Amino acid sequence: MIYRRGNLFCVRIFIAVIFFSFLSVHTYAENESLYTDISGTVSFEHRGYLDDPAYNGQRSSLTSVTANVTFYFEDENYRSFTLTPNLRYDAVDSARNLADLKEAYFLTFGDIGQSEWELRLGFDQVFWGVVESRNIVDIVNQTDVADHPDEKSKLGQLMAHLTVTGDMGTLELFAMPFHRLRTYPGTNGRFRSLLPVDNDRATYESKHEEKNVDWAAQYSNSIGLLDFGISTFYGTSREPKLTPSDDGVLIPHYETIRQYGLYGQVTTGPFLFKLEAIDRRGASNLFGQKENYKAYILGAEYGFYSIFDSQVDMTLFVERTYDTRKSRATNAFEDDIFLTSLFTFNDVNSSEFVVGTLISRDRESQTLALEFSRRLTDEWALEIDSLFVLNAKETDLVLNPVENDSFIALKLNYSF
Repeated sequence: MIYRRGNLFCVRIFIAVIFFSFLSVHTYAENESLYTDISGTVSFEHRGYLDDPAYNGQRSSLTSVTANVTFYFEDENYRSFTLTPNLRYDAVDSARNLADLKEAYFLTFGDIGQSEWELRLGFDQVFWGVVESRNIVDIVNQTDVADHPDEKSKLGQLMAHLTVTGDMGTLELFAMPFHRLRTYPGTNGRFRSLLPVDNDRATYESKHEEKNVDWAAQYSNSIGLLDFGISTFYGTSREPKLTPSDDGVLIPHYETIRQYGLYGQVTTGPFLFKLEAIDRRGASNLFGQKENYKAYILGAEYGFYSIFDSQVDMTLFVERTYDTRKSRATNAFEDDIFLTSLFTFNDVNSSEFVVGTLISRDRESQTLALEFSRRLTDEWALEIDSLFVLNAKETDLVLNPVENDSFIALKLNYSF
């Protein structure tokens, strides 16, 4: 089962991928009508933490290897199958070990009158949203919290995904028959909660548990300067309610929710104005009480070209996040200001530097992120990623448990 974790299972997946690669090359050699392509990235990461661990069992550093390999097959009718295993091994925190199907879907398409339709069946990743800090409308895929504390990494989701595109815009319909558990750092991991999360004891509000079928839909279109999307979701929440147990762990409970979402972007020259907003019903707040709520992120983006007469471009992002639950919110984005600058050097090595901060207006906490990326050769690239937790108050139940977990990470990526 692809959701199991463990070193032995990861090895089995690697062997299966190598075997599948051999078969695909052999098939292509015998049948020239089948187009085959193989590509991927292997990443080596070392993350060093600046402060002593806050909890027993934690280490001062983390070393991990991640591999993504994509196998693409296309027949003479342009129908295709895409397979992308996502594998991760962590030498310190076994809870970060992952064997996931990021993509494993069959794609076919056709015409309906003047419109076109496209159907994807299998595991896939879907992205909704336009802002930079946190995409609150993006609910189809489960979040891979164990990968990075910015919560932008996602797991593959089993789905039937139908898209119809025409002059009136794009309509997407989703049926998702299996729920994915959210990943969390383990007892030895950093950026964990005060009590570790025990995924083996996860429970569900639905009587069908993880086999409950989730439904989602989105309509998107572009009208003049405006790009927008309207979405709805009904099913098992991707964010669990975490309940302390008598033996000192947090037990995740996945509730049945309904969410309505909206995103929009207006582009006017160097200015971009952005909005994401949701209305979520049926979820619990930070204190475990059911509370319907609304949240929004309002932002702007402005680009400066050739700053100081150089070849460097700079893009500024300013965003305001707001959650009607305020201090009862289950995340650190309840009432915050997000400020980020992106420097693009426009050199042959595609160098970029990002500096960003998230300032909590009511909790008075702050985080600072610095990122640098540069291609070293055609195959190798370097990334330096850092995150600093600043001024986390004792009353901040979200950031205070991780105030010792500021880190600087070095990552080497090999692409083929």
